[in-house]
Amino acid sequence: RVKVEVFIGWRGIETVYINLLDIAKKNEEVYIIGAGTGKEEKKLELFYTKYGRIAFKKGLKIKIIFNESARNYINKIEKNIKRVYNKRFLFDYTPTEILVFRNMVAILFRREEPIIVLIRDNETANSFRKYFEELWNISKR
Repeated sequence: RVKVEVFIGWRGIETVYINLLDIAKKNEEVYIIGAGTGKEEKKLELFYTKYGRIAFKKGLKIKIIFNESARNYINKIEKNIKRVYNKRFLFDYTPTEILVFRNMVAILFRREEPIIVLIRDNETANSFRKYFEELWNISKR
């Protein structure tokens, strides 16, 4: 059974991230496609610094494909959390990003008031993992 939820605003994306991190276990894999900056770059930097620290502390295996335009941005976040992501770069800029974890896919629309769509479905999550692997293979370090 497919379950779809929509969350709006910064509280909404925090709710999704907190819930995912609460259930995450050490060595679980997280895949992110299209990570980058948005209209609220400073808020995003603070947000991803906070949740990046928690994810690393939990021992998650995170692979991220960032937008090329986010190279300086991610360097700041890595400096803030004193850790380096397993990352590659592709696409100049995309205003959305996709996070895949377990049977969940979260699609984040980076806007002044962000929107996140959370889909719970194994088939959908497996499909996005395949997309990730193909994109990972053609992305740059």
